[in-house]
Amino acid sequence: MKYKVGDKVRVLDSDYSFNGEVGTIHSMNDDFVYVVGASKYDKEHPYSLRYNEVEPVYATSEPNTAMKHKIGDKVRITKDFYGHGFSIGKVVEIAHVGFESYGAEKTEGRVWWFEDDKCEPMCAETDLEQPAYTTNPFDQQVGGSHYKDMKIQPVEFILANELGFCEGNVIKYICRYKQKGGVQDLKKVVHYAELLIKQIEDNE
Repeated sequence: MKYKVGDKVRVLDSDYSFNGEVGTIHSMNDDFVYVVGASKYDKEHPYSLRYNEVEPVYATSEPNTAMKHKIGDKVRITKDFYGHGFSIGKVVEIAHVGFESYGAEKTEGRVWWFEDDKCEPMCAETDLEQPAYTTNPFDQQVGGSHYKDMKIQPVEFILANELGFCEGNVIKYICRYKQKGGVQDLKKVVHYAELLIKQIEDNE
């Protein structure tokens, strides 16, 4: 492992709303690194992230010269993922170069981060036309492919059966725990089931 407990990391790609935020490694195992301090809503709770969802943050401010693009380059976003705030096909100017990712300003000075494999360089040839992308939302996934690769996506099942918020979250987390959140997702299943039980009991 290239990380150790106490290292500072930047969140790159996750199901949470703190893309680009910096946190500290609380603990880790073979599959996940648990980060605290990256969420402005909960600084104490450790969030489980896969190793490809974070990058190291070093004391130096020097950019990684091995990166394909440099500050000032314009790139087109080619892949959507949870948290970066840019739609597919959006052209952005690189404002920051990290060790494994780029930062571009979106609104109100907020910097959104994305990796090399989620953008393409702009040149005279590619500037002339936008790449064709599917418009069917079920053929895309924002962040990974753990839903899209399923025979029946949780959202399809939830919508078809007109399930409520708590019921839908139980389905969502039980379907994805092996590919995404592990034990933490199973705890969320229990949590939403308990919320549903309380709602039912309160209405009796």
